[in-house]
Amino acid sequence: MQFSTQFFQLVLIALSVTVNGSPVADNGITVKRESEIARADGGETTAHLLSFEEMKQWITTTDAKLTFIGTPINALSTEAADSITVTYCNTRAGDVCGGTCSVYTGGSVCLDARGTECLKATGDVAFCDHSGCSGSCHQYSDCGHFIGDDFCSTPGTVSILVPPS
Repeated sequence: MQFSTQFFQLVLIALSVTVNGSPVADNGITVKRESEIARADGGETTAHLLSFEEMKQWITTTDAKLTFIGTPINALSTEAADSITVTYCNTRAGDVCGGTCSVYTGGSVCLDARGTECLKATGDVAFCDHSGCSGSCHQYSDCGHFIGDDFCSTPGTVSILVPPS
């Protein structure tokens, strides 16, 4: 079995933790949980990491079919609020993401996400075009095309890497 350099970089992201608790890889990529991500040059990016409350609001108002994985989301769950939540769906129509969606809340994991067309997250997850969080992977903060409700258009996604929270 061959592993790409990107795969090992993603593994380093998942396994490395700096003094302040933010995962960081040897290549300088820091996974952040703030509401807005600042670019290295000081400018603002269009990436918007949702707060846990924003994610819960979307979950309670969507008409998408949801499947929950990991830590249950409820109003009293501090464990869920301290974890990363990623919602990934199989249908995109224009700027609307929906259809059948999975909602994962928890710690570091590689999710099987075959058929994903769009996703949103409360942390800087990576989405990959091969199983096992390998192949060509991109971070949510580097999304090439954001659509409505802070979803990133991610056709061809096969797996999602959730970093440690």
